[in-house]
Amino acid sequence: MIRDSKLSGVLHILLHMAEVEGPVTSDTLAKVMHTNPVVIRTILAGLRKRGFVNSEKGHGGGWQLSCDFNTVTLHDMYVALGSPVLLAIGNRTEASGCLVEQAVNTVLNQTFREAEALLLARFSEVTLAELRHQLQHGPHKRHAGHHNVFKGIEQWRTALEGPDRDKSQRPAEVIASLELQPNDVVADIGTGTGYFAIRIAEAYPTVRVVAADAEPEMISYLTSQSKERKLANLEPVTIDPARPELPVQANLALLVNTLHHIDDRVAYLKHLNKSMAPGARIAVIDFTIEAPEGPPADHRIPAEAVRDELKQAGYALELDLKFLPNQYFLIFKQG
Repeated sequence: MIRDSKLSGVLHILLHMAEVEGPVTSDTLAKVMHTNPVVIRTILAGLRKRGFVNSEKGHGGGWQLSCDFNTVTLHDMYVALGSPVLLAIGNRTEASGCLVEQAVNTVLNQTFREAEALLLARFSEVTLAELRHQLQHGPHKRHAGHHNVFKGIEQWRTALEGPDRDKSQRPAEVIASLELQPNDVVADIGTGTGYFAIRIAEAYPTVRVVAADAEPEMISYLTSQSKERKLANLEPVTIDPARPELPVQANLALLVNTLHHIDDRVAYLKHLNKSMAPGARIAVIDFTIEAPEGPPADHRIPAEAVRDELKQAGYALELDLKFLPNQYFLIFKQG
C-alpha cells in the first residue's frame, strides 16, 4: 500500500528547525532528512505562503519558523498540504447496479466519513508544541541517536576545539594508542572540525587520513584547512549519515563522540565494514554514563552496549583503554 508521508515529513522538518537558533539552510535540512535540497525548498516555500516559515537570503540566511507551536495544530499542517486523502481504502464500483454492492458501499462510505471526522478532530487537538515535548521527553529517546543540526563553523570550532577539551581528551595519548603504521589509511568518522584528523595527518605524513562527516560545512572547512596547513594526506569527504561509504578501504576507523548520534548503529557499522580493509580495526571513544559532560544522559551508550553492537557488526574487542576521565576508549578488530 502506498502511504502519503508528506505530513510526517513536514512535521519532521519543522521540529528540526525548532531545535536551531537562527536561520537554517535547505542544504542542512536536506542532510537531516536524507533528501534533496530542492525538495526542502519546495516544501518550505509552500509553508511560507501560509505564514508558517520565512526566509532570509544572503550570507547567514536561511529558513526560520514564524509560527507559534503552542497554537499551530496538526490540522493546520494538514490543510497547508492541501488536505490530502486520509484513508487509502476505497469502494468497489464495477457493478453499480448491484444491490449488494450499493448496500456495502453505503455502509462503508458512512464509516469512512466518521473515521475521517474523528481523525481530523484529533488533528485539531494536537499542537506542534506537544510534538516537540514528545521529541524532548518521549520514551523513544533511549533508542534513537542524539541529533544535532550543525550550523555555523565558528560556533562548532569553539565547542569542539576549546582549550579545555585537550585536558580531558588527551589527543596525543589517544593517537599514540592507535599504533598507526606507515601507509595506513585512517578514517575519522564524524570528524567535525577535524580535531583528531588534522592532528593525525600532521603527526603521520605517510598515513592517509580520510576526514568523513555528513555536514558539508564541516567538509568545506576541512578542505580549506588541508590547503592552509599543506596536508596532502588529509582527505575531507562527505558521507551519508546512515550508509557511510569511504573512497578507499581503511585499516582503522576512528569514531570519537560519534556513535551516540547514530540511530541504527549495527546497520551503520555493517555498512561501514564494506569500506574497511581485511583485518581492519575500529576505535570507539564516547562519553560514559557518569561523565559530567557530553550528550543528554538518556542518549549515552553504555560501553557494554557498544561491545555488543560491534560484535553484531563482525568486530571483537581488542583493547579497553582506561586513561580518559570522561569517556571509554575501545578498540575492536575485524573478525
